[in-house]
Amino acid sequence: MSKKKADKLKQDLEKVSHDWEELIGEETLSHNEEFLDQVAHDLISLNEDAKALESDEDFNESAEVITHLLETPWGAPFVSNLTLLDAALNYEDQDPLQSDLCHLMEDFTRYGHQFENQLFKIFEDILDDFEYQSF
Repeated sequence: MSKKKADKLKQDLEKVSHDWEELIGEETLSHNEEFLDQVAHDLISLNEDAKALESDEDFNESAEVITHLLETPWGAPFVSNLTLLDAALNYEDQDPLQSDLCHLMEDFTRYGHQFENQLFKIFEDILDDFEYQSF
């Protein structure tokens, strides 16, 4: 059971990392509804699957780090009182192009070269840990 949950979490991390790579490569995606829909879905899935592994002895540390990153407002280089998870959860009830998620993605494209080294380095490290995790 844990392996299946861990595999799902790994897939979610890969999807979120891919989303950010796409956004960096094409900044206009921050105003693309289809892309924002996908990001919201991927962030929610990542959080749900991380929560499911928080009580697992083999994966709880990685799962807790992921949920902390998703549930903590961003700091420098830009400050937001929103979390990635809040923006993803609120997205469905907002005008996509005026949504909190859209604004966070805009900020990410504006400051991503500084921010990316923090959040996505941690996600990459967790993905690497999954590669070496024994089941």
